[in-house]
Amino acid sequence: MESEIEKFASKVGLRLLNGEEVYRGNDGAVYRVPLEVNGEAFIVHSVQSALVASRPEIVGRKLDSLVTHPARLVAGYLRRSGLADRKVVFMHVLRGSQGYRLDVALREAGFSVESQFVKVVYAGGLGEKHAEAKPHVASAQLTGLSGEEKTLVVADTVATGRTLKEALRFMLDMAVFKGVQFEKVVIYGFISESGARVVGDFLGENGITPLFFALEDFAALASNQYDMPLYGPDIGPRGVDAEKTIAGVSVPEALRAMLGEYFPGMDQPGDWSERQCLLFNGYGYERGKIGEHLERSLKSLEVLHNAVRGASWYEEWLEEVFKKRRKGLKRAMGVDACTPE
Repeated sequence: MESEIEKFASKVGLRLLNGEEVYRGNDGAVYRVPLEVNGEAFIVHSVQSALVASRPEIVGRKLDSLVTHPARLVAGYLRRSGLADRKVVFMHVLRGSQGYRLDVALREAGFSVESQFVKVVYAGGLGEKHAEAKPHVASAQLTGLSGEEKTLVVADTVATGRTLKEALRFMLDMAVFKGVQFEKVVIYGFISESGARVVGDFLGENGITPLFFALEDFAALASNQYDMPLYGPDIGPRGVDAEKTIAGVSVPEALRAMLGEYFPGMDQPGDWSERQCLLFNGYGYERGKIGEHLERSLKSLEVLHNAVRGASWYEEWLEEVFKKRRKGLKRAMGVDACTPE
């Protein structure tokens, strides 16, 4: 007999997988899932990452605190399983990578972490919002490779996969000159299902096994090639299509934690870089534009609400979710999220 959660998931097209729990910590667990992607796929669920994915008002110092929890789950699993060598190369895709805190968690778990920095830009456009723009590496800081490293780790937001694919292409080319032959690549963050396929296929062509660790779900990717919802209406060049729903892939534990907090169609990572207090841009640190992220999120929330509240799949209880998110965003706008308490 289907549970209410399973019925709702079926209604909006969200696929629930029976994940194999491979690691459990105090606040959550790591699940191996049978996703059709080149490599191994895992969903990382914790109370904290479910809140981060559902509540765009979580920014600044609070974001730093909460995202550390799922990162520790992944670091703990990698240490216990032996899937990653204790000496890893960590590629930061600028600017938002450090906000995932995985490098910090790996060091806490006893890994030796050699940090590298790569910045990808788009000719003729900014970020993955511009599907026709071509990505290329604009700058990089690569130091300390000895030739002994076998595991490359990346923390990044993977929407179309084009940014990460270009960064990986550059990194693998540079590794050749250092005599480094990576055998595994660990990819962690908010990841879309289609983005995982793009990156997985690229790494497979290069003889490398990818390990994908997605926060809460492998997200859907909207037609605008940017927004990464858990589920909800598609968003394209002409705006919101309320009756065309898209949905990602998750596990029951994650969906159960998010259902009463997440408003359909919202981009789970949001403006990930801009949710952070400080961002390393390859040369120095700059402040994240938290206020702009909050304003855009509130506008998106209201546009989505107006578009979907009359849709056939819309449930009455989602009105309460909308009110909570609107209240939370407005409250966050009046707070300096980066001032020490």
